[in-house]
Amino acid sequence: MNDVVESYLAEIERKLFWMNRKTREDILREIRSHLSDRIAAGESPGDVILSFGPADAIAKEYLRIYGFGAGFVFVFGILAIVLSVFTVPGTVDIASDYSGMDWVSLVFLLMTILLVLFTAYKGGRKAGVIAGLLGCATRFVVLGLLVSTGSVVIRDGVLGALGFAFVSIMLPVIGYLSSVRSYAK
Repeated sequence: MNDVVESYLAEIERKLFWMNRKTREDILREIRSHLSDRIAAGESPGDVILSFGPADAIAKEYLRIYGFGAGFVFVFGILAIVLSVFTVPGTVDIASDYSGMDWVSLVFLLMTILLVLFTAYKGGRKAGVIAGLLGCATRFVVLGLLVSTGSVVIRDGVLGALGFAFVSIMLPVIGYLSSVRSYAK
């Protein structure tokens, strides 16, 4: 195959990095077959690529249809877990020598919400919900550990606990509602 075509396919492959490997290979095989058929029919490689469209646009369309793979969900799920640990009020006080640092937990909560939004926007509804669920579960586990060891006391009693639960449960809901690609696999 022509160097121009191989370069074009390599660019598409780079743009599809986060996609499931098998799906990416199938797509590249399909594109390669289509391009080679047209070149074999007498069209020049440059004209075939030009009529096929920019590699960036082709990759974006395939990502829109098939979504991102498990690697993307794994990386952003781990990030959601790490950020969520510090969203629990009191974790920052324990991790540092300073008390009264609950505002830092709010900053981490906003970062977690933005991460869930980004994950859902880029990776689709499934990825957003998974990141949200991991963040939600992490918040409950960390709070449970801190309360059971006596490191943290839930302020404001039942109302504080309900507020914490509501915010935690909203993370997967945000992941579900903020996806623009609800049909992504």
